[in-house]
Amino acid sequence: MRRIRSALGETRDTDVQIDLLESIYRNLPASKFQPGLRRLLLRMRQKRQGLQEKVLDALDQMLESNILEQMTNSCLKYASIRRTNFSKELYQLAFSTINEGLDSFFSYEAYIDQPERVEELHAMRIAAKHLRYSMETFAPLYTSQLRNPIKVLRASQEMLGDVHDCDVWITYLPQFVVEERQRAIDFYGFSSPYKRLLPGIQYFEQDRRLARHQAYQKFLQAWNRWKEERIWDELHSTIEAPTISKMDELSPVSELESKTKVP
Repeated sequence: MRRIRSALGETRDTDVQIDLLESIYRNLPASKFQPGLRRLLLRMRQKRQGLQEKVLDALDQMLESNILEQMTNSCLKYASIRRTNFSKELYQLAFSTINEGLDSFFSYEAYIDQPERVEELHAMRIAAKHLRYSMETFAPLYTSQLRNPIKVLRASQEMLGDVHDCDVWITYLPQFVVEERQRAIDFYGFSSPYKRLLPGIQYFEQDRRLARHQAYQKFLQAWNRWKEERIWDELHSTIEAPTISKMDELSPVSELESKTKVP
């Protein structure tokens, strides 16, 4: 499944990039920007075509392995089980797993006010995704109490994903210009033909920088709102409560009672 995810993930990312380029190309404010966007589209479509074989190979391996049937048979024996009472040990496992994910997620909070920390913000998105997966796994233990924090995590993952998508373009475009210049030299013997691509590439880079700023500000505002609403504190209380036994909830013996001797 990891092999499938890797193959399809890269393909999906390229499809999203192509869709974005096509949308921007249709709304360019001037024809001078068209050559650069057309060249970018060409390279992305060539990349997408190259990825297709990887996708097909991964799918063929999965089908030949018979893994889907094995997964189905493994799950069927549990399909009829409907439990409403769960053990304290299971709640403890849920608490430790989700709490560990929260610690990982919040380890990047120090970088939230630093928009230039590209790698850390991307790592926070991945931490949000892993935490959401853990919470979705254990959600049946808490009826609907995890619904809102899961929704918040999905939103944070999407907003940080938008920031990361822009960062990918901003990092890639200078490299793209260098590669196209070298291609022009190799084909024509001189670099001047590639210069007609520059206006469109520069326009697109500015567009991605603006989109990145807007996506980052959107996340920052949402994060501050979530903190004010105490989303994370309530989540911690929700997952901790079932791990505390009735005896743990009782108040300690009073000083008077401790001094009283029971015959």
